[in-house]
Amino acid sequence: MSNSHRIVVLLTACVNPNGMSKTVLQDVELRRKQYVNALNFYLQETSLPICFVENTGFDMSCEFHSYIDSGRLEYLCFKGNNYDKSLGKGYGEAVIILYATENSVFFKKM
Repeated sequence: MSNSHRIVVLLTACVNPNGMSKTVLQDVELRRKQYVNALNFYLQETSLPICFVENTGFDMSCEFHSYIDSGRLEYLCFKGNNYDKSLGKGYGEAVIILYATENSVFFKKM
């Protein structure tokens, strides 16, 4: 990532919602495809660095090695979807954002 970039696109993902209430789409493969499509869209339609953070341990980084190797994409994957589901999807989103702020090399360079 160039030092001139003060903007990083943060894309959060939860490939396997594992029964989260009020999450209509539970199909893991369909969710994976949608995240791949979204990530490809941002990679192709912007020139900004992208930090993609997935919170169910579902690693799709092999599909994006060229972008990762070029320094355009930072792919973070962790197991952070094991919280009390009564806290809701917003809580899970906050966990992903916190993980990104604590672990992203891109964010540290800003």
